[in-house]
Amino acid sequence: MLSRNNLSRLASVFLAVLCLPVIAQKAAPPPVKTAAVKGIVTNSVTGQPVARAHVVINGSSSRVYGAITTSDGRFSMLAVPPGTYSVTASCRGYQGSISFPSTPQITVMAGEAPGDVVIKLAPWAVISGQVVDEMNRPVSNAWVEVIGEDSRGGALSDDLGRFRIAGLSSSRFLVKARNNESLPPEIRTDGTVQVNYGATYYPSALSPESAAPVTTHAGHETADIIIKMKPAPLVRVSGALTGNPPEDTGVSLAIGSETGSSRIALDTMNRFSLWGLDPGCHTLFARWNSGNKTLRSGPTTVYVADTNIDNLVVALMPPFALGGKIAAEHTLSKADQEAWPAQYRKLLVVPAEGLSNPRATMRVDIDVSGDFKTPTLWPGTYSFSLQGFPENTYVKNVESGSLKLEKGMLDLSGGPPNQPLTLELGTDGGQITGNVLGPDDSPTVARVRLLLQRSEGYTILNETMAFNSPYSFTGLPPGKYFLLPLQNWGGASISPEEFAAIYSGRMEEVEVGSGEKVTKDLKLSDTFQ
Repeated sequence: MLSRNNLSRLASVFLAVLCLPVIAQKAAPPPVKTAAVKGIVTNSVTGQPVARAHVVINGSSSRVYGAITTSDGRFSMLAVPPGTYSVTASCRGYQGSISFPSTPQITVMAGEAPGDVVIKLAPWAVISGQVVDEMNRPVSNAWVEVIGEDSRGGALSDDLGRFRIAGLSSSRFLVKARNNESLPPEIRTDGTVQVNYGATYYPSALSPESAAPVTTHAGHETADIIIKMKPAPLVRVSGALTGNPPEDTGVSLAIGSETGSSRIALDTMNRFSLWGLDPGCHTLFARWNSGNKTLRSGPTTVYVADTNIDNLVVALMPPFALGGKIAAEHTLSKADQEAWPAQYRKLLVVPAEGLSNPRATMRVDIDVSGDFKTPTLWPGTYSFSLQGFPENTYVKNVESGSLKLEKGMLDLSGGPPNQPLTLELGTDGGQITGNVLGPDDSPTVARVRLLLQRSEGYTILNETMAFNSPYSFTGLPPGKYFLLPLQNWGGASISPEEFAAIYSGRMEEVEVGSGEKVTKDLKLSDTFQ
């Protein structure tokens, strides 16, 4: 039998247990009010709904919400927490809905469903046609490539010489056909003559300068592109690599770029022999890897015409760092030093092979006395500019002994100079500014490239973004420049010659005088952006 004390304790425990849910309920946070996100995905050309499209909204948290559109193109996402979300959609046969650099966004309010989200997808464009020889006979097994700044594709011609390349953006392309073989000349005794066909651009050109660009449109097939192959001399380019360590494994040679648009075989003595290079300018790059060690060569440029080129030397070299100093007479005044603190002042070093890539810029610290030291550099050509200096200041010259800037570039293809670099600064730099206008003549979002024309073709010096507001390039040495506005986010590899053939008609030429501020509005094409 329980005592009175035991009964009291048992009652207390029972009451405590009964109270637990009440306490827990009072401690629990109130439920978060959510909302539904609904909308429709349509074809930007026909306006028809797009079924089976994948719609994704992505907010600041790690949560990602998705849905698949129904047969009428509609989608629905339930229980979405409040917040701001980016909206993207994708579907086979269509270009993505992301338009760099701005992605469509929606704001979800607690308990309130936003209005229908409308997403337009542009269908891919198509290029098709035929490859023929100089007698209009079909050429089979030719590799046909379409080359654009923001996308590219390729296909083999069939037994009737026909080709069809889909998955293209709305843009302007060069279309090129080439033989799928690179072999030495044949020895023939049957009276026939071997014909070598060079890479031929539409309609029948051995160089991009003479090519006719092809414009594509969303959802449209640009057909009847006939490429008549052009005969070209079959010549040899040969030479050897030097500077590689005794353990010769890991040595490679590429043509076109450092990563290589095509790889070149080497013999046991690191010699190479190439046949079938197209007429024109070609650049060779060598690389050696062993463990965590790497050697590279500078660019070796050859111009192929109608005779053999032999005994080329491509030299491998280790990486190097360069020290230097801003000339004492160009030290900033005390007022400028206060306005432009030392911790923000940088020397910008950009590799300048081919078109160059401003996004590969190296930012080098400059201390209060004007001294700097670059990070690891490889043999090649470089351009220099400044950040965190007065807007009229620019790199006027870079010297190391007899080595100087030439057309804004410093050639370090032969390796590091024997003496430190000395920077001479100019203080009469100019500025180019203006708006980028869309098809409706209102400011729009676009990327603007600043280019310099050299004997080797165009080089991209810098690029900036215009977010519905003026773009600006400052600290420009007096001279002639070219401006190119683009809305697509480019990533395809393209040669300077091909770049010029596609975009030269869309670039704006600007002359900048000493200390001059030039205002230049740019117009985005409404045909291909």
